[in-house]
Amino acid sequence: MEDFLTQAIKNMRRTEVSTTYSNVRPRMRHAVAGFIDEAAELSKLVLRADFYNQPIDAVKFKDELGDMLWYFCLAIDDLAENEGISPEVIAAEVLAVNTAKLMVRYPCKYSNERAQTHDKEAEENAIKKV
Repeated sequence: MEDFLTQAIKNMRRTEVSTTYSNVRPRMRHAVAGFIDEAAELSKLVLRADFYNQPIDAVKFKDELGDMLWYFCLAIDDLAENEGISPEVIAAEVLAVNTAKLMVRYPCKYSNERAQTHDKEAEENAIKKV
């Protein structure tokens, strides 16, 4: 067991630098982790409604959406600080990128077929033009 553990530690130390989050700023890591946590809270509300026939508490739902918005704003602010531009510009860019992608994916309106067969290359090309 000791040889196994010694080898495992050597492997960890050999690969640690490439697997750490050193290139992610702490505020962005906080924003992403928080957003995921709050999305899980929303998911629980929906799952309870689906599986236990519990009504969705609109106040709680709005509370969780507000928390997600807070983390979204944290990510926007971190990007703005990193790029040296205003959060409003970053938010507008995020919206423009998402709109460009969705216009390619759903040129008229949403469809299940287009959702499953969308052209990722065309979407990426549309995003690059933004």
